[in-house]
Amino acid sequence: MDPEREAAGAQVRSRVQEALLTLSPALRLPLVLYDIEGLGYVEIARVLELAEGTVKSRIHRARQALRPLLGALAREVGSGRAA
Repeated sequence: MDPEREAAGAQVRSRVQEALLTLSPALRLPLVLYDIEGLGYVEIARVLELAEGTVKSRIHRARQALRPLLGALAREVGSGRAA
């Protein structure tokens, strides 16, 4: 991978991490477990001691909260301007 792409990737990771940290732990944890760790709803519900419906709801709310924060980033990445 060329240095420019590596730098762009690092910047994207950093901005996503910053956006995730704006979420409350109650929203961030289910989202990270689902989207990053690959756990299923049932597993997350068991780990966090929540109802499965609560897990689904929190993941949805977390994505809604991140959408305005990461929308510009997605457009930049799509246009090749994330560096």
